[in-house]
Amino acid sequence: MKQEILRFENVTRQVDGAVYLDNFNFYMTKGEIVGMLSVNDRGKKELLNLLMKRLPIESGRIYWDGGLANSWLDSEYPNNKVYVIDEHSSLIEDLSIADNMFVMRSGFKKYVIEERVLEEQAKRVLESLSMQVDLNQRVSRLTVLERIMIEMAKAYLMGCSLLIVMYPEQLIGQAEFERFHQLLRSIKKKGISTLYFCYHHWIMFQICDRIALFSRGRIKKLFDHRDFTEKAIAPYIYYFKDARIARAGETPSYGLEFRELSGENIGRLNQGIVPGECITFLDSEGRMGRELLKILTKEKTDYEGRVFCKGIDLKKGGRSCLDSGMIVLDNNPTETFLFSEMSYLENLCFLLDRKLRKRILKPSYLSSVRNEYARRVGDVID
Repeated sequence: MKQEILRFENVTRQVDGAVYLDNFNFYMTKGEIVGMLSVNDRGKKELLNLLMKRLPIESGRIYWDGGLANSWLDSEYPNNKVYVIDEHSSLIEDLSIADNMFVMRSGFKKYVIEERVLEEQAKRVLESLSMQVDLNQRVSRLTVLERIMIEMAKAYLMGCSLLIVMYPEQLIGQAEFERFHQLLRSIKKKGISTLYFCYHHWIMFQICDRIALFSRGRIKKLFDHRDFTEKAIAPYIYYFKDARIARAGETPSYGLEFRELSGENIGRLNQGIVPGECITFLDSEGRMGRELLKILTKEKTDYEGRVFCKGIDLKKGGRSCLDSGMIVLDNNPTETFLFSEMSYLENLCFLLDRKLRKRILKPSYLSSVRNEYARRVGDVID
């Protein structure tokens, strides 16, 4: 019989009066790899906080290793034995691998550190996990996959029962996934469970035991291994089917175009995007993407080449990309692009004066926007 390590029973979690987890039910067993496919991000941050800390909840119960950890009656506050792997490394770059694995973890009490002894211990731990890495390297010289490997080993040494992996497709290239999944299987053999957040279901099909469809603070559907098919997942996935791609012989009218764009991490990029088209850049380490965003937002001007938006040259130091009809959203636009002290309608109409080139907006403009969008979003607009 499988040993259950985690269970959420009818959990409701509120923050400042807003409900983020709504009658949430979920469980994991020892050594299980469960995929979490998010339809939207509402409630995801609150779920992660409850997994890592024993915070109070409005209703329901949370069990860890069979014991009650959180309930609406009472809650303890020590952290759970959970390790998160995401884009922000928990390792200290200027220290050695062995120092990061042993010295920088809680519970290490030695005052005299013997580097040779630590390296021998680190070597044995990595071998037991079927991991190979040059221990003489500093962490700053590790590849992303090697950094993840050391963090997995550190989680094992810390006695963590749950490993949370956040969107590895943003960290590593497609060719590295086979090796990455081998590392997860090594961790699994040690009895450590993995909660695997990923945007692509076909990646999770390769490694997960189950996949949970997460939407608006609830688990909408659970897929067992026999349901790992395109047909089963199709009703819940959005496909860009209607985008019209320019055919050979046509002269496309680009909404956005890069001509011979070169920078520190970009080399002679030539790419046009026609209206209605969706293009994804596969950028395993994120360096190109970050530099490209800085160029588009005019934060970076030391680059070669040209950028056009609707045929207009976005000259260095020229007018804002917003004035050219382009908006740039970062990884967390709900926190960086919305104003919490403003209403839904006020946020919706923000910068409308700039678009209409009018200093004062008539009440009829706001009323028109409200009536149009109320049909789409409902009463939340008020």
